[in-house]
Parts: sequence; C-alpha cells; structure tokens
Amino acid sequence: MDLTELAQVGATSVVAAMTTDAWEHVRLRLAGLLGGGNNGRQEEVASELSQSRERLVNSGEEEGTAAGVEAELRGQLRERLRNDPTFAAEFSVLVEEIQRQVPQPTQSTVRQHGVATRGGTVIQAGRDVNGIKTK
Repeated sequence: MDLTELAQVGATSVVAAMTTDAWEHVRLRLAGLLGGGNNGRQEEVASELSQSRERLVNSGEEEGTAAGVEAELRGQLRERLRNDPTFAAEFSVLVEEIQRQVPQPTQSTVRQHGVATRGGTVIQAGRDVNGIKTK
C-alpha cells in the first residue's frame, strides 16, 4: 500500500473507530504514534482526537461532518507518513488492528468509460472533471 492510500485508509479506519468501543484504545495508540515519544505532544494529540470525536458524535446525521474529520486527519497523516518511515510502519500495523476490530464503511467504486469519435469531446464528472479530445 502506498503512503497516500495508507493515509486514506487509515483516516477512514480511525473515523470509523470513533463511534465504537475500540475508540479509547485507538485514540491512545494513535496519540502515542503521532506524539513521537513526547508526552506533552501525545496529550495534545489525544485531546485533538477527542475533540474530533465529539464533533462527529454531536453532529448526529449532519452531512459532511465525518468527511471533514476524515479529511483533516488524512492531511495530518499524509504529512507524517511522508517524513517518517518508522511512523509509516507502525501506523500500518495500527490500521490493520482497527480493520480487524471495527466494521469498515463500504466504499463503492464507479468506473466510467467514454469514447469520442470524429473529433468529439467526452466530459465525465465525478469528483473531478476531465475532458478527453480524440482525433
């Protein structure tokens, strides 16, 4: 798994764990990893993770909250994963543990295929919009 994918899968897994009984264990392990052995930093990270969980829990069914929490976490993880190979290895182990303990949200994949002939243009939209011009 490449680092970008690990950040994505890891953030999704951590957010999924936030509303389960496994959360306290995950929070402490992740705070320990992100704190890098600095007790003050570990406490700060643990507090930030608790705040994220509270935001998630208190939002109820409000659309976008989980995605926002996940995006913030993914950004933090991506930066750390790029700069610290030891963290990457340890975080990968934590993600595997979370995935064994916590049901993961299903993610569907959509594949689109467009063909343009006679100089036509294909525009496909999803998260990104890409135009393909053929000759």
